[in-house]
Amino acid sequence: MFRSLFLLGLAITVSCLLFVAMLLSSMIPTHTAFAQETTTPTVIVERVWTRDGNGQNKNNFVHGDAIQYTVIVKNSGNTTVTAMFVFEATGPHQIFSWKQNASVAPGLSGYYSPAAVPNDAPPGTYTIRVTVICNGQSSSNMSPFTIVLTHPERSGKLF
Repeated sequence: MFRSLFLLGLAITVSCLLFVAMLLSSMIPTHTAFAQETTTPTVIVERVWTRDGNGQNKNNFVHGDAIQYTVIVKNSGNTTVTAMFVFEATGPHQIFSWKQNASVAPGLSGYYSPAAVPNDAPPGTYTIRVTVICNGQSSSNMSPFTIVLTHPERSGKLF
């Protein structure tokens, strides 16, 4: 009789331990590893245009005018990256060329390169092209502007 009570008690104890183990395992959160796709951030040139020395949009200039070659880029990643910016203004002659590395934060960012219209630049239509190179990928965009002999607002006669 002692032996049968002992086996019964042992069976109940083992059952209780199994129940507690199953209960605890259902309460502990499971950890699942998810593979995250790693993408290389891309910097895209969204818009290119010219502005005057005060930052006002403008596309007609005369010799000596201050000019800002302006660009908006978009970093598609979620980290700041370093990109090479290349600005070139060409037309009847190349009148501007500049390149330099710059940090680009995630999202949209604006940059500009200040300069002056050279005194020897022939009148005509020019194009500002901005190319951005990041992680082996390049993106570019361009915009036309004009160099004229005199400012349109100053060409009228005074009486």
